[in-house]
Amino acid sequence: MPDSRSSRIRVLVAEQAGRRGARAGVVDVCTAAVASLPVGGAGVSAMFRTAASDPLCSTDDISEQLTALNSRVLIEQAKGKLAERQGIDMEQALSAPRAYARSHNRRLSDVARAFVDDTEPLAGLTS
Repeated sequence: MPDSRSSRIRVLVAEQAGRRGARAGVVDVCTAAVASLPVGGAGVSAMFRTAASDPLCSTDDISEQLTALNSRVLIEQAKGKLAERQGIDMEQALSAPRAYARSHNRRLSDVARAFVDDTEPLAGLTS
């Protein structure tokens, strides 16, 4: 950024940055022009607000994706363990814990975690 003394910044606008109602911070827009910048509307300042807030607002999306990935890993581990123990194919190894989870009103990832960790007896999961 050029030295503010040489470019003679005359206008400084600070705007809230965020998306979908989530406040992510503040964006400062500086200009040497005396004309007013569009505050809160379309234009360069709105573009900067959006671009600056994207990485901050996407942390929730990343967290959700990591949770889904971890759940999928547990399910795959449970499938492998069940297939190896029972000598069944992977499709059958998925249908057993899925049916167990449905009949016990539980999430498949929770059933898979309990089966992989041996933290709870899962009667009826294996044949």
